Order: sequence, then C-alpha cells, then structure tokens
Amino acid sequence: MHENRRALRNSLSSLAVTIQLHMNLTNDSYTILIGTKNFTERYYRDKAGWLKVSARGRKFRATAEQVLNHVLPALAGIKPNVTIKVEHHDQLSANDDS
Repeated sequence: MHENRRALRNSLSSLAVTIQLHMNLTNDSYTILIGTKNFTERYYRDKAGWLKVSARGRKFRATAEQVLNHVLPALAGIKPNVTIKVEHHDQLSANDDS
C-alpha cells in the first residue's frame, strides 16, 4: 500500500513539474481588471510596456509604478467598493495588437 502511495505521489510531482515548465508566468501573461459596479479599467503588458485601457476604451501607456499605484490600494482594501481581478492567459491574445 505504501508503494502505491509513493508511486502516486511521484506521478503527481512529475505532473506538477511538467505543468510549471509549460506555464507562462511572465508579466505579459496577465490582465489586471480594476473597477467598481459602474466601470472597469484593464491593465496589461505588451511588447512596448504597460497599457491601461479605460472604461471608455481609450488606451494609455503606463509605467510599472503607475500600475502599482492603482493596484496596491485596491489590494489593500483602502478604496471601498473597488474590485480587482487578475486573469492569466498562456497564449497570445487580442491584447497584443496595439
């Protein structure tokens, strides 16, 4: 019985390593959504750097520090009624067409 558990644990460990090797975890594989019930802004990284897409669809270049200045208060809960969501995507997406 212990041998079966050990074999299963080894198989799961190998699977986890394989998944980690194939996942893209770089900054350009995430989209950050910050919003309230009335609007949502998106932040993502493309080849030229960070890009903010306003609730009206306008695109603005942003530095990493500017992105953090918007993300950190939402994460800390300082701004009431502000939500933050992070989406991960492995493949190239429509975000890369800027």
